[in-house]
Amino acid sequence: MRATKHTSRWTNRGRCIVSRRRALWAGLAACLLLAFAVLWPPYLEAKPERIRAGIAYYSDSYVVTNGIPDLGPEKNYEEVYLFYEFFEAHYDEQGRVIRFVGYKRGEVVWQAVFAYRADGTPLRREVTDAQGQSVPLPEP
Repeated sequence: MRATKHTSRWTNRGRCIVSRRRALWAGLAACLLLAFAVLWPPYLEAKPERIRAGIAYYSDSYVVTNGIPDLGPEKNYEEVYLFYEFFEAHYDEQGRVIRFVGYKRGEVVWQAVFAYRADGTPLRREVTDAQGQSVPLPEP
C-alpha cells in the first residue's frame, strides 16, 4: 500500500478529496446558472442595457408586445449580417421603438415607423414593405 499524506486531504488511493469537492461545487454552480436561465426568460430576451436615441441596435430575433416589435438579445452588426434574416431597431429618448426594420440577405424587406403621444401611448404605426406598400406587421 502506498504512503498517504494527511488523511483529511488524501484518500488511501492517493486521490485528492479537495479536487472532488471543487468539481462538485463547479457542477452545482453550473446547475444554478442553467436553472436561472431557464426560469427567468426575460433575461434572455432583453433590450440593450443602455439605449441611446438615434443609434441602430441589431438582433436575429424579435418579440411583439402590444403591437410594437422589440429586439431579442442584442448583437453587433457583423454577427447578425451572417444570418439570413435579421432586425434593426432605433429608439427615442424614452427607450421606445420609433423605427424597426426587417432584413433578408442584407436587403430591407419591411419597416415599421412609430409615433407616440405625450403620455407614451402609441399614436401611429406605419408598416411598409420594400416598395413602400402598406403591409401588416409580420409575426416573429
